[in-house]
Amino acid sequence: MQEERKTILNIISILLAFILLVPLGMSAEQSYDYSFHLAKKLPIKVEQVIYNIKNKLIYTYNSSTLIVMDAITNTIKKEISMINNSYNSMFYSLRGIGYNSVTKKIYLVASINEVWVVDANNYKITKKIQLNSGLVSTGLYPIYVDEKRNTVYLQTYSGYIVMDGKKDTVIKTINEGVLDFEHDAIWSGYTDATNKSYIMTVSDISTGKVIKTIKTDIPDDVLYWTPHMYEFGDKLFVQSTVSSSIIEYDMENYKILHVWKGEDFNKKCGVFPEIGNYDDSKHLLYAAFNPTYSPIGHRDERGIVAIDTDNGQIVGKLNNITYDSSSAGVISSIISVNPITHALYVSVKKALSENTELQIYSVQSNSASPAIPMYSVIISGILIAAVGAVVAAWLYYRKK
Repeated sequence: MQEERKTILNIISILLAFILLVPLGMSAEQSYDYSFHLAKKLPIKVEQVIYNIKNKLIYTYNSSTLIVMDAITNTIKKEISMINNSYNSMFYSLRGIGYNSVTKKIYLVASINEVWVVDANNYKITKKIQLNSGLVSTGLYPIYVDEKRNTVYLQTYSGYIVMDGKKDTVIKTINEGVLDFEHDAIWSGYTDATNKSYIMTVSDISTGKVIKTIKTDIPDDVLYWTPHMYEFGDKLFVQSTVSSSIIEYDMENYKILHVWKGEDFNKKCGVFPEIGNYDDSKHLLYAAFNPTYSPIGHRDERGIVAIDTDNGQIVGKLNNITYDSSSAGVISSIISVNPITHALYVSVKKALSENTELQIYSVQSNSASPAIPMYSVIISGILIAAVGAVVAAWLYYRKK
């Protein structure tokens, strides 16, 4: 009888432990509102993609080839060789692209001193624009097109080369900043002498006249605020390269929307994010994060997080992108968000023996299949324990 009582007590103890430990186990797991799903991989190395929304096409390139993709299926439709062996590879390599949907022109930075104009109907070169730009042989040189004014802006390290889109000739150069074609403005920022405030100046692109000056306290106790600026639609994000802190601006109304500290991201999710791209429809800011340091030759994780720009919370995290830290510059980078499908395009370089590839992710809300609520787990545990207690008592008195 003593042995039976001991067995019954053990059963009750196990059931009670279940009630206490299950909620703790559930709370220990980090859950997110969004999840990343790998939809496709393409064996191409790309740094930029641009969209032909009307025809649902994507234009991108590698060092010598213009690549045309279906923006819905992400299949490669055409590969057009632009630079062949007759060109000196020291001077000629594709490293910038832009598109004007009104004139149907694709612009390619093709060499250290040339921009090529390509007819998007047949992919033939119609003109080669000579530049006195001082561009170096490597690097990324995005091209932005103001379709309303048919003006083309080639971004360099020192500013922009401005071209007339009708005649395809160079007009002038202007200083660096973020272009806001919607309001014919350029945004540029600097840190004041005390290194405690960040000053954003909005100026007219054509005249240089100051439209608005916005001042904010630097959100970090750091020695140097060294920001990068990222513009997506009507949103401008300024991020500190020192601490990952972010200031979000409303470019339409010339005001600050949010200030987020990098240390807060680290405390909540253990990452210091680096801005990649933005999905305005979902209000999600995608950012890459680096792994902690490990010895040379070790494989580390490099991931992506999704930040809800309404509240600054990390609502999605992807951990399964790896790279080989034994080679400098071997990283994953967020290329773009597809405005049609909202897919995320990520360029990934893995081990030294592997080639760079384009990985395409769908980012989906988890609300369609929510996790079991905590109260349901607790209630279930109580019911199980209650049934167990009744059975134990019945067995006890039956034996008695």
